[in-house]
Amino acid sequence: MALCGGSASRPRDLGFRFGSIPLCWDASDNLIDYLQLYEDHPGFPDFPARLLPTSLRPLPIERNIPLFLAEYAESGPGRDFCCRSLLRRVTRRLQDEGYEPLAGIEYEFTIFNEDEHSCRKKEFRDLIQAGPVPGGFSLVGTLAESELHRELMDAAATMGLHLEALHHETESLEAALAPAPALELADRAALFKMLAKAVARRHGKLASFMARWTEKVAPNGGHVHLSLLGPEGETVFRCEEGELSPAMASFLAGLQRRLPQLTALLAPWVNSYSRFWPHYVTANQMSWGIENRTCAVRVIPGSSARLEIRLPGADANPYLSLAAILACGLEGILAQENPTEPMQCHSYDQAMDPDYLLPAHLGQAARALRESEFARQALGDVFVDHYAATREWEEREFRSQVTEWELRRYLLL
Repeated sequence: MALCGGSASRPRDLGFRFGSIPLCWDASDNLIDYLQLYEDHPGFPDFPARLLPTSLRPLPIERNIPLFLAEYAESGPGRDFCCRSLLRRVTRRLQDEGYEPLAGIEYEFTIFNEDEHSCRKKEFRDLIQAGPVPGGFSLVGTLAESELHRELMDAAATMGLHLEALHHETESLEAALAPAPALELADRAALFKMLAKAVARRHGKLASFMARWTEKVAPNGGHVHLSLLGPEGETVFRCEEGELSPAMASFLAGLQRRLPQLTALLAPWVNSYSRFWPHYVTANQMSWGIENRTCAVRVIPGSSARLEIRLPGADANPYLSLAAILACGLEGILAQENPTEPMQCHSYDQAMDPDYLLPAHLGQAARALRESEFARQALGDVFVDHYAATREWEEREFRSQVTEWELRRYLLL
């Protein structure tokens, strides 16, 4: 996905070419070694791309200039690497089976009274958070930062991002994006993260969606709320008196059996795995329970029955999170699988079958993805090989470093 500003007139030709080199960059814009893309497309050629006319939005923080989303064209080699194209293909498979996925996302993120320069000057130590800390559901915190909050909410409304709520939750802010068809929701989520960072900078602050920036505070999640509509627009996810509808039960079973293989799409960074820790309300195994926030999947009953998938962090790519979740759930429906028994207590205290354990670190997750036949069938060999290689690179880069914790722990041995 790319963001493109332009004139108010509709482009005559929606096609253009865009470089392939961003597909070979890591989070610090360093070139990643060992990618097959080098061999198949030497010289980093441009790939065909296209603007998405229905994505047109005004950009309020830049005098309402038109903003378009763009993606690599379906007719070119870029489609195999494009996260938006991947989600669209997975969504179409659900639609072919008569289902329309609706999703919402809750983002937890941190605002600092810092900017990029002060962070680097401090070497990312002793960073100062904005607002009262702790300040869970604090009206004082909301009022103290009301100018920033108001600009963010107003800009989100102008852009049609459908931000339902913005409030303090423990040491973070939480933003809830209203339910929408999966692809539209992913667009809104990606744009919201961009907007939150830009608005914070305008106020001399920094917004971070890092999963866990310190061991002293709770981590930042990017929880996905999901339901399915049937061919007539009816809700097929139902939970009545503790009983799940067949589609809901099978979708849940598909998540349990297959998300451990695709965890790298929901937890894409080394730091992501510091969330999978007992007592941070984030499970490390594919447990589920009714209104149980200690599980990987929380079933929410009632008139708006849905699944809350609590595995993705705020640092996850929303297109990839949704693609992984939908692909796993659809496979469960097609196979008419049954989930495990629900957890009736804190899931941390209950051991599950090893097949339901989540990867413990990014290297393990990348290996699970690369070796997964299901991932290759659902996502494609080109995507799996490329994405797994980028995650393996990230893990190697981390392993090559010596951390402060290691120095404090081992230097004086």
